[in-house]
Amino acid sequence: MPRFYLPDTVAPDTLITLPDASAHHAARVLRLSIGDAVTLFNGRGGEWACSIHRIGKREVEVRVGAWQGVERETPLRVTLDSRSGARGLPERVRSRARNARTRESRQPAAAVVDNPDAAA
Repeated sequence: MPRFYLPDTVAPDTLITLPDASAHHAARVLRLSIGDAVTLFNGRGGEWACSIHRIGKREVEVRVGAWQGVERETPLRVTLDSRSGARGLPERVRSRARNARTRESRQPAAAVVDNPDAAA
């Protein structure tokens, strides 16, 4: 079932117009039609079961159903770093990666032993 982010809190049994990007995605990309089930969430926990009520030229209106107390968001704090390549990394990280590669290349290949006691 498609999920759409809505920054506002909504009340059950109301009509909500989806934000422009979500409306475009629902109507033009997913090609949803009237009566199709969708889910709205606001990132603060829980979600609302909804159905598509009306599809206009540039807007999609959904009827909000019951709130469900399910948690789909991660409890972890996530930070995205958009820097790319080695130039975006701090020197400390680059030097550690360089040292790790150097250590690996200097060490001889070790034999793989399934039973460590049998190797003795």
